[in-house]
Amino acid sequence: MGFKIKNLILFSILVSVSLFSQLSSDTQWMSPEIQQQYEKYLKEQQAPMLSQQVPSYETPPIYDGTDTLRFEQKEIREEVVAEKIPEDFFFDRIIVDGDTVQSIRKATPKDLKLFGSVFFDNLKTATITASPVSNDYILGIGDNIIVSLWGNVDFEYNLTVDREGKIFIPRSGTISVAGLNMDSARNVIIKALDKIYSDFELDITLSKMSGSTVFVVGEARSPGTYSLPGMAHVIEALMISGGPNEFGSYRNIKVYRSGRLISVFDMYDFFIEGKSKGGIQLANGDIVLIPRLGPIVKVRGQVSHPAIYEIEDSTSLGEVLELAGGPLPTANISSAMVDRIKGSNYGIVTVDFSDSVWCSKPALDGDDISVFSIEVYRYDIVTVQGQVVQPGAYGYFDSMRVSDLLEEGHQLLPDAYRNRADLVRILPDRSKSIIPLNLRRIIDDPNCQDNIYLQNEDLVVVYSIWDVTDREFVSIYGAVRRPGEFELYKNMHISDIIFESGGFTPSAFIEKAELARVRPGEPTKVTDINLVKALENPKGPEDILLRPYDVVFIRDVPGWKLQDIVTIVGEVEFPGKYALRSQNERLSDLIYRTGSFTDEAFISGAVFIRPRLADEIENRNLRSIVQQTQEAVLDSEGNIVTSPFLFIYTPEQIARIILDMDRVVAGRLDEDILLEDGDSIYIPKTPTGVNVIGMVASNGTIRWVHGKRLNYYIDRAGGITRNADVSGIRVVKANGKVIKASLRTGNIEPGDAIIVPQRIKKKTDWISTLGETVSIISSLATTIYILLKL
Repeated sequence: MGFKIKNLILFSILVSVSLFSQLSSDTQWMSPEIQQQYEKYLKEQQAPMLSQQVPSYETPPIYDGTDTLRFEQKEIREEVVAEKIPEDFFFDRIIVDGDTVQSIRKATPKDLKLFGSVFFDNLKTATITASPVSNDYILGIGDNIIVSLWGNVDFEYNLTVDREGKIFIPRSGTISVAGLNMDSARNVIIKALDKIYSDFELDITLSKMSGSTVFVVGEARSPGTYSLPGMAHVIEALMISGGPNEFGSYRNIKVYRSGRLISVFDMYDFFIEGKSKGGIQLANGDIVLIPRLGPIVKVRGQVSHPAIYEIEDSTSLGEVLELAGGPLPTANISSAMVDRIKGSNYGIVTVDFSDSVWCSKPALDGDDISVFSIEVYRYDIVTVQGQVVQPGAYGYFDSMRVSDLLEEGHQLLPDAYRNRADLVRILPDRSKSIIPLNLRRIIDDPNCQDNIYLQNEDLVVVYSIWDVTDREFVSIYGAVRRPGEFELYKNMHISDIIFESGGFTPSAFIEKAELARVRPGEPTKVTDINLVKALENPKGPEDILLRPYDVVFIRDVPGWKLQDIVTIVGEVEFPGKYALRSQNERLSDLIYRTGSFTDEAFISGAVFIRPRLADEIENRNLRSIVQQTQEAVLDSEGNIVTSPFLFIYTPEQIARIILDMDRVVAGRLDEDILLEDGDSIYIPKTPTGVNVIGMVASNGTIRWVHGKRLNYYIDRAGGITRNADVSGIRVVKANGKVIKASLRTGNIEPGDAIIVPQRIKKKTDWISTLGETVSIISSLATTIYILLKL
């Protein structure tokens, strides 16, 4: 029985909290029609009051002539950290059974490409087109030429080279021209026509090239048969076939014609020198053979073109270096490394490329040449850092002294601290020692003991006076435009810091200010200042000379503030912003000043917003307080579970004050409200409908009909649904009031909202309840049994 009572109490609490949450939410509800109009008017009317903002400006800082030469002194560390240089080598690791047994240092890059392959990698779809014909063009079968004669004779013959390589000219007969270039063919034709005609001129032009079909075979990327224009050379055939593949030669490309080798083309001549020796014009039926790649060597490191190079059997090491574009200025050519295959083993050879004997030695197939960079470590240098005109490294020379590095003091900046500098010296064991220097004595007397002789790698560090001296400052707070801390300058007075802070704000009380001054070993002394006299007589007795860490306080005029502004928008004759005339001005007074309402004003739906209320709610942290009062329940597993937070509100909802504007207009003081700065009033237009929201068939707005009860509007919305809570129906009036209602409730007015809430269903866990009941009965039976045994 007690278990049931406990459940009944818990259920009652949950229902009460839910209804309270619903009611709390309903009281802040505003009909969509009024809400939309209200937001529209606020956007149009509530613009920032720019005219009331206090203008601000900045004054230039006091200038002492040294600011342009100052720079931030970076922390000088004991260890000089050099700029990290990218590594120009990698380790080729020899791994046996998963263990690294050797690491061979080689120059970068690690991955190399075959020299010349990039040319074909960058080719897009190759298209070979006809180009202007030169006199070197070789005539072939199918070519069409035009022979023109003028002088004593005037003829023009359009002739085609037949299958036998001949052309036929009337009266002259057949003439063999196939295989001749244009100049040779012209001479042959002139010689044949001289037997028939005299005193004539002759010219021949190529009107049509027959083209040729060639075969690209061997180690080509795309071997096959290709149709090329008549003037195509070997390079065009290689381009259209994609060039050699990864196993193809670049240096021994052969052209066969009629079974005979007629040309050998070396593409390295073309790539390096732009020459096309051996790149003959192709004829119909020619075969371009790309043989297997010959011996190769790898060249890495400090050369112009690191790559894999194909060599000939007689190529020397020096010639390989030239193929790679020669060494760079940073190359250490006297100690290059060659990873070489020696018989059945690998070996390392050190090569001196500056030695002609080494350069003449032959390169071997598989050589991997690494040309490392020269040592980046600099010798014979000294360095200066800090407050100098040009910090950095300088060349060291014998008998060089500190004054030489500082150029007799001309290197020092005005902020340089001259009583102490440090010389960091690297000792033979690579440890460091510090030698103090007095720069003032060195500059005044170059022969003094401080002007010591420098050594290689010495570092002179020149400090700033601000590294050893605190910057002194003063502060000003209160009614000034830029309160805060300011650097204390020599001969700085109260009037100076007021100017530095931008001057007074309009609310400043200048007849009296306070100066707080620190006195070592004594309490802080606070002095009153008459700012009027201090500003009228700058540097006078009242304009106190400031000391380090002084603090000036400028107070506000008691009770001073800008005008209190309220806003009224909507259906009044003169909407807009109004300044309150007094602290006792009421809402009714403001309505009178606006010229009263318009004919379309819906007074009952007036919305009054006071933003200060929302701020107060946030400051009082009411939401956290309510959450802390939520019921906590210990579940079956021993976990503490809090009930859901059903108290829902927003600060904007709290900011609305519910009022009866009709009673305000009627002069009822109990409804009239004293206005405050920031208040906003919205008078909407008269609505024409009633909103029906919640558990009805169709949420929406129903046209208002005079005298109709609540059930009329619910029926027009399709009636209530099965899960509606009829006993919880509420009517939200246009002014924000909430009324409990039933289906027979009358006095429904335009702008009202009928809210039909959802019924709260109780979910009972009968298995858990039965289990608890059995447990209770069992426990009770056990207790009775024990009592009977006593």
